[in-house]
Amino acid sequence: MKLTTDKHARKDQRVRTQKLITETSGMDLIQKSCPKYLSSYARAMWTKLVPILQASGYVKQADKGTIEAFCINYQLLRKGYDSIETDGVVTKVSKTVVNQRTGETYEDNAGWKRNPASQIIDSATAKLNSLAHELGLTPSARASLLQLSDDNDEEPNIKEMLNGISRSEERRVGKECRS
Repeated sequence: MKLTTDKHARKDQRVRTQKLITETSGMDLIQKSCPKYLSSYARAMWTKLVPILQASGYVKQADKGTIEAFCINYQLLRKGYDSIETDGVVTKVSKTVVNQRTGETYEDNAGWKRNPASQIIDSATAKLNSLAHELGLTPSARASLLQLSDDNDEEPNIKEMLNGISRSEERRVGKECRS
């Protein structure tokens, strides 16, 4: 299942997409201006990503923290990559050896050590993948954003779900308050 408004796409996909747009229509779109504390690669990612997300109409201001985390992890990924480009994937580890007879010192190769930036890249890549899925930036995420159950009598209200309460929960709480 994908989200689309393309008139040539399947009707069920267009209906789901329209339902998502309708259910979240009262929510503010994500702000276009980049938060001041983002810098470098994170700022560049924000300026490229937010217009795409705004155009989709699916991502709202409530998702700002997720978008920030995505941009920050992108910066970590890029800075890690820059470090590897500069310093290499591995660095030589050496130890100072003193010649007991002459007292001279020299560096002896003790092996190789992985650049810590490679671990940063691993971690940031995993987080980016997870956050991209949450933001609907992957094909499978776009397909599952509005996976509505056809056999459910009561369809979920996306706006209420994003605000943390479902219709049935709202009714139950309302009945308890009236009692």
